[in-house]
Amino acid sequence: LPNLAEAYDVVYKEAAEGKDCIFLSISDKLSGTYQGITRIFKQVGSIFPDRKMTVIDTKGGSVATGLMAWQSARLASAGRSYEEIVKNVHELVEEVELIFTISDLNWLVKGGRLSKVEGFLGNILHIKPILQVRNGLIEPYLKVRSKKKALRAIVDIVEERIKLFPEQTIGIAHTDDPETANEMEYLLKERLGEIKSLTSSIGSVIGSHLGIGGVGVFFFRRRPALYLD
Repeated sequence: LPNLAEAYDVVYKEAAEGKDCIFLSISDKLSGTYQGITRIFKQVGSIFPDRKMTVIDTKGGSVATGLMAWQSARLASAGRSYEEIVKNVHELVEEVELIFTISDLNWLVKGGRLSKVEGFLGNILHIKPILQVRNGLIEPYLKVRSKKKALRAIVDIVEERIKLFPEQTIGIAHTDDPETANEMEYLLKERLGEIKSLTSSIGSVIGSHLGIGGVGVFFFRRRPALYLD
């Protein structure tokens, strides 16, 4: 969780300055952040009842949530209303895709998602799991052998699921492995054409679960009513 005392101070300061607040939270099923910030918003909202305050469970995290925040900031700058922005985020949440792979199964063992035997055998066989987020939880989707096949499998998934909204900006994230992120971008452009993309490193909290060498792609299945290219 973020430091809730610090979070309270930030929210209080914004509300005291007359600003309305929207908080985009990592999945409630992956962290207690959503519940913690919800309590803070209620506390601060009781002090400043005229302020609009909304916490949204993005049912994901990392760059997927970042893409939603990016769109929200652009809509705010374009003069869209608070209600329109909140509605837009909820539309994006329902269409978000988080597809990623990791380089070493030992990280899943350390996180309690695999047994030591499964991790040992998987590494010997060069198994690379393809993971996705569904309803706010990380779940396995596919297992392939070799890193190259894993990256191409991700491209296959993206190509299939992005058909209704190909003109969006795609997010690519990595855990301390920019070379793999660049390879991922190249493969996507090779398959989908000159896509627009944003590349970022994954933070230390999520990165500690995925391990060095993880890479993910983040996008939306359908275009929301409001979207700024």
